[in-house]
Amino acid sequence: MTIQAPQRPGGRPEPVTMNIVSAEEIGNDSEDRLHWVLLTTEDIETFEDCRSIIRFHELRWRIEEFHKAWKSGAGVERLRLQSPEALF
Repeated sequence: MTIQAPQRPGGRPEPVTMNIVSAEEIGNDSEDRLHWVLLTTEDIETFEDCRSIIRFHELRWRIEEFHKAWKSGAGVERLRLQSPEALF
């Protein structure tokens, strides 16, 4: 699919062509079963290409959870990068 970018002060950016990967959990007949619709600019030719896109998305959630724990649990937001030592 092709997505048209919104108008910007400097003009309208070029449209972006995206590929769609749909992943649905099998073996779960409940209403809350997992169903992802992922948009990507990566080339998709094979099932393995699709699986790689899904894997990247799975890993992204781990990173998001890490950052959430780092900010709320470790209080890194309170430090506001005041000094290099504050990061350690």
